[in-house]
Amino acid sequence: MILINIPEIKKFMYSLLKTSFFDEFELRKVSIQTFAKFDIDGTLCHDFFDEEEQQDIENLFFSSWEEIRPIVYELIKGKKLPKTFKIVLSVPEKKLPEIHENASSLFINILFENGELNVITGASQRVFSLDKSMENKFDDYVLTFLEPFNAKIKDE
Repeated sequence: MILINIPEIKKFMYSLLKTSFFDEFELRKVSIQTFAKFDIDGTLCHDFFDEEEQQDIENLFFSSWEEIRPIVYELIKGKKLPKTFKIVLSVPEKKLPEIHENASSLFINILFENGELNVITGASQRVFSLDKSMENKFDDYVLTFLEPFNAKIKDE
């Protein structure tokens, strides 16, 4: 787990909300505080879908960022910056083995507060191990992914 500072906030936010740059990820949750607090749970409600649609999503548990992105954009856009927001994205289950064979969940937590934008990585293992290679590999993956935004590990 690492804390990454994003100095190029406008470029990052444009990529997050207006382009497909982050669309490979699933949405776990969003919390935005503007004039009111908005919370979105990314968990799919399978019983909302008809039988044919359920077959298409039977192995999915979370909405894609691509589906929710326009809604989040509508909540954030405006002349004033949000007071705070937190967006939790995760690597889709089918892509986990490409990153590490022991990955159960891999998260990107995007946090905006006090005019600062940070990303915190998170990982959970399928089988407990003291080996940190999965976390290190995912941290490297995220740092490489965020290179266009001049992302740097933040020292606390």
